[in-house]
Amino acid sequence: MSSTYNPLPEPRTPELSVAAEVAPNASIDAEPVWSVLDVAAIAFFTFCNLLVFTFIAITIPSAVPGLRGLQTSQLANMPLILLPPEVLAYFAMLRFMAKLIRRKGGGSLLRAVQWRFPRQIPLYGIIGILLALFIVSASRLLPMPKSLPIDEIFHDRLSAYLMMAFGVTLSPVFVELFFRGFLYPAVERMKSRAWFWMTTLLLL
Repeated sequence: MSSTYNPLPEPRTPELSVAAEVAPNASIDAEPVWSVLDVAAIAFFTFCNLLVFTFIAITIPSAVPGLRGLQTSQLANMPLILLPPEVLAYFAMLRFMAKLIRRKGGGSLLRAVQWRFPRQIPLYGIIGILLALFIVSASRLLPMPKSLPIDEIFHDRLSAYLMMAFGVTLSPVFVELFFRGFLYPAVERMKSRAWFWMTTLLLL
């Protein structure tokens, strides 16, 4: 006689595994815990820090004998004096962002901003190189002034290297963190409100 007893365990239903996979990804598309007012507070905090740090950085060289006779405009065009206060203001902004998210219960900074690195990094690198070559070629064809105010910052090799290093390392990270990480999600959440579109039309 045949028996209905089966010593093998019953296979688990796939619904549980699917739910387990969906659950961690549910927090990826969650709305940000900060608002547009918080982003404005971050921008105001960073602006004030930048003013204070720049004032201190310009005041200190006045006590140095070799730099005492330089004007304020000349000191402001020196990367050795211009970049340190900007870097300090950026890191102060980063700390302010982390404390703001933690106070609102959003966890860590990187988890809250949902920063996803691109998978096709070589492709974006090639596109960036081609875009740079196109800009250089177009600048030769279009009428351009012989000298620009920014040329005063690149007056020597050290200044050019410092500005180049800052422009390709720290500056893009902090700028994208503010605009793409904080400002864009806050504005995206407001798109469904009528007064947001009214304000946008008035600003345009």
